[in-house]
Amino acid sequence: MPGAEPPLSPTAEDEPLSTDPANWPSPLTDRIRTELVRRGPRMANWKHASTRLTSHENSPEHLNCMKAWKELAVRLRSGETIDKQEEALLEAERVRWRAVLTRLTAIVQSLAVRNLALRGHTETLFTPSNGNFLKEIELMAKFDPIMKDHLNRVERGTASHNSYLGHHVQNELIDLLSSKIISDIVDDIKQAKFFSIILDCTPDISHIEQLSVVIRVVSLMEKPHIREHFMGFLKAEESTGQHLASMILTKLEELGIPFDDCRGHSYDNGANMKGKNKGVQARLLKRNPELYLCHVGRIH
Repeated sequence: MPGAEPPLSPTAEDEPLSTDPANWPSPLTDRIRTELVRRGPRMANWKHASTRLTSHENSPEHLNCMKAWKELAVRLRSGETIDKQEEALLEAERVRWRAVLTRLTAIVQSLAVRNLALRGHTETLFTPSNGNFLKEIELMAKFDPIMKDHLNRVERGTASHNSYLGHHVQNELIDLLSSKIISDIVDDIKQAKFFSIILDCTPDISHIEQLSVVIRVVSLMEKPHIREHFMGFLKAEESTGQHLASMILTKLEELGIPFDDCRGHSYDNGANMKGKNKGVQARLLKRNPELYLCHVGRIH
């Protein structure tokens, strides 16, 4: 038509994106490609690394990449990215799994406090002998919509590759709870400052000596009272006084409890424990002369 404006020629932004990834825009300019071909991807002269890094920081390629990164970070925070719907789905999944794991942790803690076994003869839901852990989950699912939805996903096979109901996750949750409890106990011991240790050895079913470690403190709450904390068993490969004393000192060091603050130690009548020359008490007393020896039967 006369007087009509000529059609605009398409720009690079108007052209559809190529289906070949090799033709996609790249932050690698011709200059960078040339440098990579000539010198390789590694730096050969490290003596002048600071000069090279300064030069790189001021290069147009680095500044453009930093600008794109900062713009992406702003868009992610404001939810303005192209894949914001996928981001919303990922966040919803994170919230759902956090809620599921919170409930699983509470069940493990409840059973552990009552000294009840978690596992049964099977690990299959809704079977008679699948153990207390799964039975508690089945009971919770009757009243809790989040756990009910999770079990429905497990039964339909849509709960990803892991349902978090197996014994590996149970053991991991037990370890995490144990670490948290021990951390709180150590804080209590450090607050009390001084402590005593109660040690005893006994063989297990495989005839390996297990050294039980109990720490006794005066808890400085509103009303001071004596508390005893079982810190676990130590597997004693040797039953000599030197080896047992070394195990105890190593354990206290791992827990971050200074042995110099120990003021009492108590054992049974075993020669390797109470021996006044080579027993545990003699070796610990040599390390800390402030220790007071008390027979284990006189404490309670």
